[in-house]
Amino acid sequence: MRDGWQGHSSDEQPTDASGGGGFIPSNEQRNGANQFPDSALVSALLESCPTGIAVVDQSGAILAANAKAVRFFEGAHLDLTGKSFLDFLSAESQQRFERTAKTLADAGHGRARLPVKGANGIIHVFDVISRLPTTSGAKGAVLILRDTTDHDVTLAANSEDRLRILSRAVEQSQTVVVITDAEGTIEYTNEAFTAISGYSAEEARGRNPRILKSGHTTEAEYRQLWETIRSGETWFGTFYNRRKDGTFYWEAAKISPVRNNDGVITHFIALKEDITARVEAEQELARRARYRTAIVEADRILLEREFGEDLTPVLRVLGEASESARVRQFQNQRDSSGRLLASLVAEWVAPGAESQLGYPAMKNLPHEGVFSRWEKTLKRGEPIHGLVRDFPPEEQRLLEAQRIASIAVFPITKGTEWAGFIAFERCDEPPRPWTESEIALLGAATASISLGVSRQAAQKALVESEERYRSVVNSVKEVIFQTDADGNWTFLNPAWEELTGFRVDESIGTNYLHYTHPEDRAKNLEMLASLSSGKLESIRHETRYLTKSGEERWCEALVWVVRRSGPGTAPGTAGVIEDITERKLAIEELRRAKEAAEAANRAKTEFLANISHEIRTPMNGILGMTELALETRLSREQREYLQTAKTSADALLVLLNDMLDLSKIEAGQLELEHTEFDVRTTVVTTVNTLFTRAEAKNINLNVRVDPNVPATLVGDPARLRQILLNLVGNAIKFTEVGGVSVEVVAENGEERGSTCIRVLVRDTGIGIPVERQSAIFESFTQADATISRRFGGTGLGLAITKRLVNAMGGTIEVTSTPGEGSTFAFVIPFGKGSARGERPAPDTTADSWWFPTAADMRKTSRGDAKELPKEPHDSEGGDTGSEDACRGTVLVVEDNATNLALTRTILEKAGYRVVAAGDGHQALAYLQTARSASDRPDAIFIDIQMPGMDGFTATRNIRGMDAWKEVPIVAMTAHAMKGDREKCLAAGMNDYLSKPVKKEELLQAAEKWTSTGRTQWKSAPHAESGDLRADREVFDAARLLELVDNDETAFREITTTFRETTRDLVNRLKEASENNDVAAMRRIAHTLKGSAGSFFAGQLQKTSARLEQLCANGTFEEIARSVADVEEVWCRLEDRMDTGS
Repeated sequence: MRDGWQGHSSDEQPTDASGGGGFIPSNEQRNGANQFPDSALVSALLESCPTGIAVVDQSGAILAANAKAVRFFEGAHLDLTGKSFLDFLSAESQQRFERTAKTLADAGHGRARLPVKGANGIIHVFDVISRLPTTSGAKGAVLILRDTTDHDVTLAANSEDRLRILSRAVEQSQTVVVITDAEGTIEYTNEAFTAISGYSAEEARGRNPRILKSGHTTEAEYRQLWETIRSGETWFGTFYNRRKDGTFYWEAAKISPVRNNDGVITHFIALKEDITARVEAEQELARRARYRTAIVEADRILLEREFGEDLTPVLRVLGEASESARVRQFQNQRDSSGRLLASLVAEWVAPGAESQLGYPAMKNLPHEGVFSRWEKTLKRGEPIHGLVRDFPPEEQRLLEAQRIASIAVFPITKGTEWAGFIAFERCDEPPRPWTESEIALLGAATASISLGVSRQAAQKALVESEERYRSVVNSVKEVIFQTDADGNWTFLNPAWEELTGFRVDESIGTNYLHYTHPEDRAKNLEMLASLSSGKLESIRHETRYLTKSGEERWCEALVWVVRRSGPGTAPGTAGVIEDITERKLAIEELRRAKEAAEAANRAKTEFLANISHEIRTPMNGILGMTELALETRLSREQREYLQTAKTSADALLVLLNDMLDLSKIEAGQLELEHTEFDVRTTVVTTVNTLFTRAEAKNINLNVRVDPNVPATLVGDPARLRQILLNLVGNAIKFTEVGGVSVEVVAENGEERGSTCIRVLVRDTGIGIPVERQSAIFESFTQADATISRRFGGTGLGLAITKRLVNAMGGTIEVTSTPGEGSTFAFVIPFGKGSARGERPAPDTTADSWWFPTAADMRKTSRGDAKELPKEPHDSEGGDTGSEDACRGTVLVVEDNATNLALTRTILEKAGYRVVAAGDGHQALAYLQTARSASDRPDAIFIDIQMPGMDGFTATRNIRGMDAWKEVPIVAMTAHAMKGDREKCLAAGMNDYLSKPVKKEELLQAAEKWTSTGRTQWKSAPHAESGDLRADREVFDAARLLELVDNDETAFREITTTFRETTRDLVNRLKEASENNDVAAMRRIAHTLKGSAGSFFAGQLQKTSARLEQLCANGTFEEIARSVADVEEVWCRLEDRMDTGS
């Protein structure tokens, strides 16, 4: 700056004598040529000037200054002389003043705005105007100093306000603003940027806009952008960017360079707008137009497509429209096992994509497993679509292996059948999701494909149907024809020539009456008139046609009316003609044979009826004398002979009755009664007669009569009884384990005033094979040829049963499973009886009605003073004396007839009322229905091992019934092993008795636990009787007689029952031994052991126990020897009983 004051001297400094800051010129100035005006005047003028004025030399030293300038710089009354103006300037202000000095030197004046440090360090902004004096010889410059600080502050305040407003506008603008430096590093982003991209300003600052890069814009496009803005021009364009969360959006951008004062590009500013909605709308419009065009083209291809051609052209059109990499069609089929499989049958691939058509891996793909979800969804007619990365892991793994990024799968149907699917696959990255409109449009396209496939399938079926029809029509033996309204043939198939000998071509156009037998023409004309008039739509009749050779053929013709469209068109006829000549001859032959057979059958019936009396009379004598002989004292061998003779005579009598019944039914001479009868009594007493047979085989026999069955009905009770005897008897015969049940229910009859009775007879026997079930109702037929050899019988029982049921207006059927059992069910309608006073309905929880034991039935037939109840909850009977004399009621649950008879006899003789049950089920049923005081048992004596429901299970069920939680229960068991007593107590029983039960122990337990003798209600068990004492005697008759108080009648009943049941058990034991059935032998041995012990047959008890043990752990040889021992001991025991000792 100092160089700008060249030619001026700074040696002379102005002085102010007053030491003040006044503007006082030097002497030289006063004496110069151009002298100032009067100094006083000038001084006054300058001092009063509101603008600071200073004179400086070329070095900037202040030569003179007025008061205003002094106040600016130093405050009042300070001397500025000798101080440099430059000391009050900053470095930057000095540079500006230097430029002004140059301007001053060149132009004689200059101007600058300079911040100047004034008094007290306060910065003031001066507008400095400098001028050179116009007088010659001037050595300095005049500085006019105007303080603009307040004005600049005001301007600055206004500028900041504008800046803040501008900043808020930028921040709140919906337009995205991004400012980067010259290298592209982000320095500023506004709120709109964060809202759209997801990146906060802090996250974006210092990073490159490449964080938004999606891969959609190419590198070439990026290079062109940078070349444009670096050249100083503005770039306009669009971006497809990726948000922070991975989603994408479109934006329009304007990027401009920002220059500094020197024109250098220091920054770039980008103004961007989110145009995603607009772009997607445009894309959607274009996509829809593209899809619509593709669908129209696909429909055209489908219409022009020949049958059998694949769908590749259609797949190509849809693939290009959907921008897919692959479009594949899969077709469903089933393998030999019925599994649903899919195979690739057609495919279109875009350029660069890999084809998989023909790959073995693309054939017979099972839907089950990984793609089971697809099968369920597509079967419902719903599509599957989405990004593969969102699919289940197993599906994702298989699809990504084929480089599939997104997929849309649509079902193809053929009619209502799911026939396969079409898959649209995209392999580009990033994966593009399928839009809703795309799914809807592709769904419409695949629906068109389904319609096309169905249409072609229907066309193929029609062609095939026509071919089949033509083939059938030309190959059938029947004549198929059509005629016009006048009866002239318009169509005949080749069978016409086979029937008549006339060629089809020569017959067409001729009238059908020309070929009709003269005697049948009038009847044919009448029928034709009926059809033409509309009285009949079709008719079937027999007529005769004449052949070319003049032979007549009997035919059956079915003719119907054919209505033809069009006004004034008369109806014609069509139909079928069948040659029945051979059938007519056969029918005539059958008629003659039938008449002959009926005559023979009548003769047979008359013969059987005539000799029936002659046969029955000697049979009655044989049976009566045999029964009387059996009641006398006999040896074992004599008794066996007589028993065999009685059994054979009984069987012969049954056979005679069956043959007579069958003969009557076949001859139509069966007469049915129509009398009023008690249904319950008929059913119960009939089944009751078979109880001994069931008991001898140790199987259950239950019957249940539904409470809704009327008390009386009108019908034939004898035939109902015969049907029941046949079915229940058969069931018992063929059942070895388990039991037989009979159930009777009522149904509404089809006719008013009638009631249908449905009876079901179920067994757990050998069962009947399905292929033999229909044959068992035929005469002299059984399910298997071996059955008659094993079980006996003629095969007439079921045949008679079926015919009786049918004769009574009913039906019968059978369902059976071999090895599990059979169920025979018959329904018979009966008239309603007059009785209305039905007995009270039992509790619906009861499973069955009660059956008496064999001993009960014998006592009833003997006329004892006790009537057995037909149902378990009846309170009638059962007492040996008055109710007051009864010592208590005992429920005895025992499946062994001998043990039951023995226990019952001892207790009844001691004054107890006894109710008997054959197993746990029957015991529960009785307890559920026992309501009155006389019916309620005071104690229960229960066997442990029973079929159906054992004693342990029954006890737990009884304890679960509120009414019987506290009833005393005493176990009776042949088990005498350690721990059995604890098992009984744990099951909820109160006491424990070992078999054979001793009279004293039984009565002691009864006295303790019944209501009359119960003094304590503790759960302490009765002491065990110890080990069974060995009895070397075959049969201790004295002990048994003592046990029944020397009652010889009871002794004989128990002995007879024991003999019958034990003989049957020994026979079954032999059969089981022959079949090597160890399990059956063990069960039989256990039963023999218990009944023998109760009967005081010590040797039989021990040998049976030995056999039971060997069946558990012995060899076959040991078991066989033990079986022989049992048989030998039984023979000795039977001889001993015969001797009466």
